[in-house]
Amino acid sequence: MTAPVRIPLHAVVDVSERPALEAAAAMLSKELTAVVGSQIVVDCAFLPTIADIQAAGPVSIAITSLLPELKNLEEAWPEAEKRLRAAYHSTAQQSDLRLFVITIFRHVASEEWGEKTVRLRVRIARLNLFAAEISRETGCNVIDIDRVLADIGAQALHSDYRLGGPYAVEAVATNIVLTLLSLGLDEYAPYEIQEATRATIAMQWSSWKNQLVPSHEMIQRGVMSLGVGRRKQRVSLVVNAVQEKHVSRLLHGVLTRQISLQDALTKLARAIDRRGWRDSFATLFAGLITLLRDRIGSTRSPQ
Repeated sequence: MTAPVRIPLHAVVDVSERPALEAAAAMLSKELTAVVGSQIVVDCAFLPTIADIQAAGPVSIAITSLLPELKNLEEAWPEAEKRLRAAYHSTAQQSDLRLFVITIFRHVASEEWGEKTVRLRVRIARLNLFAAEISRETGCNVIDIDRVLADIGAQALHSDYRLGGPYAVEAVATNIVLTLLSLGLDEYAPYEIQEATRATIAMQWSSWKNQLVPSHEMIQRGVMSLGVGRRKQRVSLVVNAVQEKHVSRLLHGVLTRQISLQDALTKLARAIDRRGWRDSFATLFAGLITLLRDRIGSTRSPQ
């Protein structure tokens, strides 16, 4: 009997994320085995810290999460950022390692956390931005579950940043697998096998997501229409909350004459060069909505 192909996977995640990692390992093993026709097993081992990855011996895939950092809210952000940056730069130097970092779902229920809500939201925003920055600096890959779960919505998922509940586990596990297959497992399966497996899981994911949240509801919440007839296009408005706030501050600066219109237009031109006009317009529109919402809220608040 042929021995199964084993894919080593080390994970440094929060305890609440472990069910999703275990489900991802099981899903990847099952789907690859079904396509290949011979047994492939993903061995998922959990480690306490990112520093332990280097001491764990040969490993090809390591998935890390920033969620455990929310337990360290008392640590000043500059110190936390410096510590995390050093850890990721050191780990990313391993030549045989594919390093991944998972973002944090941004939903924090204010009725549960009270005064701590704002601190949690700010730290989540900073950690998610850090994930993008450390990816550019080290070449590690981002598994952006925040974007995926935000598209669905916390209400439909019955979950928050801690990823409790079966819906969140299923969504996170599926998108971990899709990311791993998209970025390549060439040491273990040919490209054609990976693509066939990814296509099967993507179809299952689309069907599952539409059952949870009908597609027309997702379009209404996250997309706006531009143009008419054949020129009509859909533009996504699901943009990073940090970018929304940054744009709203920029617009506020123009309106209060703290920033010149010329400077604002220069920043907009740079954004269009970098992101394209569609994404830039979506971010600008979302920032305008944020500014109007903040102003309406301030006028309604008691004096």
